Amino acid sequence: MTAQPPSAADDYPDLPKSYKGFFPFKIATTSFIYPDQYLRNAQKLGSYMDEIQLLFLEGKPLEGLPDSALIDQLASIGKASGLTYNIHLPIDIYPGSRDRQKRLESVQIIGDIIDLCASLKPTSYTLHVPLEEEGPDHQTITQWQQAAQASISEILLSGLSPDVLAIETLHYPFEWIESVIQALELPVCIDFGHLALSGQDIAATLQRHFHRTAIMHLHGFKPGRDHLSLDHMDAATLKMIMGWLKSFSKTVSLEVFSYQDLNTSLAVLEEAWQATD
Repeated sequence: MTAQPPSAADDYPDLPKSYKGFFPFKIATTSFIYPDQYLRNAQKLGSYMDEIQLLFLEGKPLEGLPDSALIDQLASIGKASGLTYNIHLPIDIYPGSRDRQKRLESVQIIGDIIDLCASLKPTSYTLHVPLEEEGPDHQTITQWQQAAQASISEILLSGLSPDVLAIETLHYPFEWIESVIQALELPVCIDFGHLALSGQDIAATLQRHFHRTAIMHLHGFKPGRDHLSLDHMDAATLKMIMGWLKSFSKTVSLEVFSYQDLNTSLAVLEEAWQATD
């Protein structure tokens, strides 16, 4: 479906075409595509994308998060346009910290966001479980695993279904957090840039975790830089990922932060997708 040209009163360009229902998975992007607030991004993107990744990257102070009135407006936009949402939880919290106060604070912040967003019925919540120590030894990793599992277990006591709390691949070896994922039966979020820039094997990670993947963060990367347009991903890697996406039915989020990068990424994705038919 070809989009109508933007109105004269609208300074933000529309995407050239709609991708709603174009792929067998939900195609999503972030709530920071246009230099405006959550609401305006949802309004502009709702007719073109299946889903919006609401970025709540800073949990402190909590007063910086959206209020319930905004959530109600987002829910109305979703209902009117067939738009769903996923939530990226804050990255400035530490559910696996050895500091008990940091863990309690993390659990509280995550719980508050889950309560706030309940009416949106998010398809997933993406959680970072950072490891604070550099070059940790076996004992440090074990303590971190135990602390993370305890914190996430407490979060799940609120009634959140474990199948929507996705643990994201970060820059440490993902097998370090596998015991927590398996024990709590959690899904994962595969971020291709994090894997590539930390030297992890993308194909091996897909092979091991594809069956439990709830969301993928897809974007370009190059040495030292992440979250670029998809035209910065090498052709062989993109082709390999496309093969996996043929049987994927959850959410693929183009995790970029500008109109230009989104528009280019969608064009690259469509071309790569058609080339695998």
